[in-house]
Amino acid sequence: RKPDPAGVEYLRARTGTALAHMLLVGDSGVDVRTARAAGIAFCGVRWGLAPDSLRAAGAEQMVDCPAELVTLVEG
Repeated sequence: RKPDPAGVEYLRARTGTALAHMLLVGDSGVDVRTARAAGIAFCGVRWGLAPDSLRAAGAEQMVDCPAELVTLVEG
């Protein structure tokens, strides 16, 4: 259960993806804490469950719409 990073670790092991290439997209402070615990990047979405908790939890990167997220991921 979040913020335990077990889910992220499971996905990393199953896919063989390096932590440096993983991004957790979330809408609450617990998602920020999960990404930190797993050692991966985080991007908050302001249209979700608890956008005010994102900054309080230390989210540095946030997007306002799905198109911004696509742009971020595609770089």
